[in-house]
Amino acid sequence: MRRLSGQALRCCGWLGGWLGRTLLALLLVSGLGLAALSWRLSQGPLHLPVLASVLEDMAPRLGLEEALEVEDVAIAWSGFRQADRSPLELRISGVRLRDAAGAVRQELPDATVTLAFGELLRGTVMPLRIAVQKPNVVLERAADGSVTLALGRTPPQPSPEAPATPPPRAAMCCAA
Repeated sequence: MRRLSGQALRCCGWLGGWLGRTLLALLLVSGLGLAALSWRLSQGPLHLPVLASVLEDMAPRLGLEEALEVEDVAIAWSGFRQADRSPLELRISGVRLRDAAGAVRQELPDATVTLAFGELLRGTVMPLRIAVQKPNVVLERAADGSVTLALGRTPPQPSPEAPATPPPRAAMCCAA
């Protein structure tokens, strides 16, 4: 009868070697992919129409009952040339919020969101800076004189027992 000593260690050694090579290959492929993405972003912004549709689909979850339109979303990276903590930016253009009648309530032609790169590595999206250029904002003034932003939330409908006259409101448009 033969002695089979050490075969368990040989199997573990084979499995450990295979696992180590697989992890090393995954690390190499992900490093090459990150280098390729960095090179591509250094050439200019990367337009992602898929992100525009994702933002449009998020509107109901944010409590916006009207239609949200986003023309373009691009990811830009300026490299490590700037002394900024996070060189990664989302450039969003052509954002429009329409009411039920189809009229534009709010418009943001250009917005830039600078993201914290360290937090992205941890799996958290944390904006460092939000810059909005040339917004078209609608303000609403209630009967008591208070002014609020009309962010697309529809006022609650009166109950059938309530009078049919809506509360007086004045709206004004401000373009910056």
